[in-house]
Amino acid sequence: MTAAQSESLVSKIVEKNVQLLMNEFSLDLESAFAFIYKTKVFESLNAPDTGLRARSADYIYELVREEFLAKR
Repeated sequence: MTAAQSESLVSKIVEKNVQLLMNEFSLDLESAFAFIYKTKVFESLNAPDTGLRARSADYIYELVREEFLAKR
């Protein structure tokens, strides 16, 4: 996978997860993006060796959701 493809994949996963956070927790767009970018999940998404990119956006959302609920 090229760097551009990898970046595009991460971007799509983030967009889907932002939408899910907004829907479930009534967050505005800015707050949802701000939260995602500060998560350990996002950090792992940007580390190719974790294999997290190969998982579905829904699986990744469950991890994001758990992190969100833990920080609430």
